[in-house]
Amino acid sequence: QEFRGWNSVKWKTQAFKKIEKEISSLVEGALEKKEEANA
Repeated sequence: QEFRGWNSVKWKTQAFKKIEKEISSLVEGALEKKEEANA
């Protein structure tokens, strides 16, 4: 039971990191487009 709970926390952390990485790359892409439009 305890191990399973730790395992799900580990999975959630990995999923969160993946989502965070995707969001940051989307934000970077949006900022680049904005800079290109301003240039």
